[in-house]
Amino acid sequence: MSALDSRPVPAWLLKWIAVPALTTALYTIYIARREALRRSKAIAYSAAFEKEYDYIVVGGGSAGCALAARLSENPNFTVLLIESGPNSLSDARVNIPALFPETQKNELDWNYVTPKQPETRNRPHYWPRGRLLGGCSSTNAMLWVRGSKDDYAIWEKDYGCTGWTWENVLPLFKRIEKMEIPKNELDEEYHGFDGPVRVTRTTGNEPCVWNYIWVRSMEALGVGYGPRGEVDSSKGFTNGTGPGRDYNGKSTYNASVIMSSVADGVRQHTGRAYIAPIIDRKLKTYRPNFTLLSNTMVASIESALDSKSGFLRAIGVKCIPLDAQGNPSGLQRIIRSRREVIVSGGAIGSPQILKLSGIGPAAELRSLGITVVKDLPGVGENLHDHLIVPVSNVDLSKQTYRRTTGAIVKGLYKYATANNGLLTTAGVESTAFVSTPTYLSSYVSKNVETPPPNIQFFALPIAIEGNQLTSIGTNSIEMIPLDHVSLDDLPLDQGFTPKKPISTVFDPVAQAKANVMEQGKYRFSTLVTLVKPQSRGRVTLRSASPFDHPVIDPHYLEHPADVTFLAEGTEIARKVHGKMAQLAPSDPRVRRLGSEELNKSVLTELRRVAYVRFGKDFSDEVLASTRAYSEENVRRLAVTLYHPVGTCKMGAKGDRMTVVSSDELKVVGFSNLRVADASVMPEVTAGNTNAPAIVIGERCADMIRGTW
Repeated sequence: MSALDSRPVPAWLLKWIAVPALTTALYTIYIARREALRRSKAIAYSAAFEKEYDYIVVGGGSAGCALAARLSENPNFTVLLIESGPNSLSDARVNIPALFPETQKNELDWNYVTPKQPETRNRPHYWPRGRLLGGCSSTNAMLWVRGSKDDYAIWEKDYGCTGWTWENVLPLFKRIEKMEIPKNELDEEYHGFDGPVRVTRTTGNEPCVWNYIWVRSMEALGVGYGPRGEVDSSKGFTNGTGPGRDYNGKSTYNASVIMSSVADGVRQHTGRAYIAPIIDRKLKTYRPNFTLLSNTMVASIESALDSKSGFLRAIGVKCIPLDAQGNPSGLQRIIRSRREVIVSGGAIGSPQILKLSGIGPAAELRSLGITVVKDLPGVGENLHDHLIVPVSNVDLSKQTYRRTTGAIVKGLYKYATANNGLLTTAGVESTAFVSTPTYLSSYVSKNVETPPPNIQFFALPIAIEGNQLTSIGTNSIEMIPLDHVSLDDLPLDQGFTPKKPISTVFDPVAQAKANVMEQGKYRFSTLVTLVKPQSRGRVTLRSASPFDHPVIDPHYLEHPADVTFLAEGTEIARKVHGKMAQLAPSDPRVRRLGSEELNKSVLTELRRVAYVRFGKDFSDEVLASTRAYSEENVRRLAVTLYHPVGTCKMGAKGDRMTVVSSDELKVVGFSNLRVADASVMPEVTAGNTNAPAIVIGERCADMIRGTW
């Protein structure tokens, strides 16, 4: 052997040979393990289809997760939870609060769109609904709001829903909460501290400084402090400190930095709070009697007539496996239920599933070739939703949030090192409630002395960029002439002769051009929310296929009171912003709030109408002070707050539009089919609907456990 042959192999050559070999080996192991995992999941998936369960819960959303988890506490019964979307427990888009917009318009979203709504200037409205474990609790803005205690009194006294008073639901609200806000900031006796859903303040107790100015301004004006929840400046005060008063306590009529279902910088959706602990085999809380079947579409409910009782009986569900994008990926199969089927598909999914199962208005079902199992005209009716309208001002102190490079880097650093900061907020950081004058004067309930609020305000310290309409999700607006509007409240003495004549010809193009907002500004907005809408819509089937979206027609603003209520709310919000401008200099962290960003497209048309009618020109501020401006602004800017309810409403037995009984949540005519989600609400609560939806799931679980 030569000396050359005995030389050691150079280290660089060994590295050159070894690294690719190691990479190849690791990749081979990864592929093998992934394939083994895929096969094990497929086997488990197939086994799930072949089993029979005591309880089948259809829909793993806010209510469905809570209900299924509670039922599985009894080891003597098997529980199957079927979710059409993925198990998203590890998805950063879900877990990081600031990324909640990234859960929309993709595979995690049903991507619904309404027909054009005539009263919102012929605009279609995008309706995001969560298609994943946790449902909309995994995609919402995480505000923790119970609604008013009078909401529940109305359910019982006005709609005949026995067992749903505040005294009935308060223990359930306490049971689901793990309140982590300091007790000195709470009405302690109204809260729970050992439940599955962790509740904290927004942004790790570091909300934008403008929130405190906003809360103090609400208090100074007496917003909600009147004897019936109206504005009462005589009861206002300006010496408030801290985050405000507890709106989930003794009274809803309080202004406060929000309570949020976020903890340690992570969203606390019902999948995480209720399901994660019972499906992890490594945890002591694992329950072998519980099965989660994700990425599975329930096409219909199988039922049969029980000849002995005369009632219909749900015997199982017809299911279709889905791929990651929600497309069918397997054969349709039936899973049997020994005891009960509970539908928790939400205000859109639940009526769709019932109708596809032959349960609903007979004429509609027959028109689509669906065999009528039970004629229930109320299925899909009574649809209503919360609408929002923004009021925005320029923030001259630059304390509000903008997506600048510096803000993103700072947010990432604070999130990585302390689990707080910008990435732990959805942007909406404070809230307040009020009853407006027209609402109070027209309120007709004989059973409630103090009605629930009809307007909820949200503080949004985030810059809205670009076109004001498209930035908040509206488009295709129809510009119409406003010659018909009243301008009786226009102060004519403030009119002036224009330097050059104003065109008297209606010009929709000029209106559209006038609406573009200046880029790059810091802005503070108040979102004005109609939480007691009077308009009612419906959900109808487009076809007999579960893969075709239903027709969702909310009939937005068709009741004229809704326009008035929102207009009054925006006028109060503008006064609040005026008070903020007065109070801001007292806080060293801010300078002042700048001018309001008015809707130039509306002003352009009102200026033309005023000139035709009076021969005078008026400033933007004067035109914006009219009710005509407020109402037209509402029609052009109103969009959904994602709170649809009511399409399978519970009610009295004599009400032909009742879908489920209030005492058992059983579908009329069935012995073992229930609905438990926001669709059963006869009237929407005065606030965000996630916490009430979870309570409905808990209440249904108690009803079922009462039969054991």
